[in-house]
Amino acid sequence: MLLLFWIAINEQNGGKVRCSMEAVAATMSSPTAMALVDERMSTEGTGLPFGLSNNLLGWIPLVVFGLIWTLYFVYTGSLEEDEESGLSL
Repeated sequence: MLLLFWIAINEQNGGKVRCSMEAVAATMSSPTAMALVDERMSTEGTGLPFGLSNNLLGWIPLVVFGLIWTLYFVYTGSLEEDEESGLSL
């Protein structure tokens, strides 16, 4: 919860800055918003992990990463190792 402070200038005290305690109390005691979440709405604030409403949306990036990593691993395994390749110590 974002805590907001209202700061007021008190001209009677020589322009000193003071914090409005009424605003602090109102901000601290405000209840959390309870909202109805529909399928068409975004998943922000719904408690879903990573905001994913469908498990398939989490598997797609994992499969793409695994495919790219596999292709890279197969490619680097087929390279010849010589003195200038940088693959051997």
